[in-house]
Amino acid sequence: IFRRFAECDKCDWGDGRGNLLVGDKENNLTDDITLPNGSTFKKVTAGSTNANRSGTIQIANGTEVAYYPISPDRDPLVGFLGSWHEHGVSSFALLDSTSNGPFGKFYEIFSDPRNGWEKIFVGWHEEPDHRLPFLSISAEKKFLSDMDKDEREIMERFSLDLFQMHWRRDKLVNKCSG
Repeated sequence: IFRRFAECDKCDWGDGRGNLLVGDKENNLTDDITLPNGSTFKKVTAGSTNANRSGTIQIANGTEVAYYPISPDRDPLVGFLGSWHEHGVSSFALLDSTSNGPFGKFYEIFSDPRNGWEKIFVGWHEEPDHRLPFLSISAEKKFLSDMDKDEREIMERFSLDLFQMHWRRDKLVNKCSG
């Protein structure tokens, strides 16, 4: 997410240095990005025993947090969020995840109304990119005739179109084992 931001940023930050150039191999490494102004993005893994401890993070992104390997002896979010400079003028943190059930640290954070996190939920059908066109009119007609009762109910309940349902079925069959 930050690599895309660094390469596509249109903001004038007033430093006269611009954003990261696409294909800049020296400053655009697999785990680290260094911007022309000297700012860096560092990738650390939740499986690391010292995930970004003792840093000063201004912009934090924890992704797939519901799947972090958390145990009574170890919680990677403690060091990570403990290093986040949350009250800075340009501080920002984002924790995202796909569902892993109604339990765990991400679920607790998301469900707790007392914390300061702004909660945002985006269903798959709300994403404009989650649409899959058909290769032909006959393929579209076949899809429509093959739709089962559950698919038709979902389509009606959420006011979805065939391209969205086609995307959904493609993901379920080809990416989610069924």
